[in-house]
Amino acid sequence: MKSTPSFLSTTWFLAPFGNSEVYCLRHNSYVILDKKAETTMLVKTLKQLRRLIIAVVGFTVLAIGIALIVLPGPAFIVIPTGLAILSLEFAWARNLLNRMKDKLKKATGGESADKNGNNK
Repeated sequence: MKSTPSFLSTTWFLAPFGNSEVYCLRHNSYVILDKKAETTMLVKTLKQLRRLIIAVVGFTVLAIGIALIVLPGPAFIVIPTGLAILSLEFAWARNLLNRMKDKLKKATGGESADKNGNNK
């Protein structure tokens, strides 16, 4: 049984060109992949695509929210929504969103949340 080529653990490859043939930038050559390697590459590519879409949508909503600080509109709703979208993939956005929740709860006299989002 063939093992997965080591270059699949990096992003040094381009999309497949037909019959399981991939051009590897790191090794500067064409490589023929087996079905398991093709599946691994496809799954990794789909995960990267999901992360990219979440980043683009999240940053767009966040930028609109920041613009709504000076423009008329509900910035206090749009900014946390953008952070919530970004928190699906990025830990820094999740931490910032939790800090915002804690500050809001302290300001309103409610309980604060711990790192996992559970109430203390």
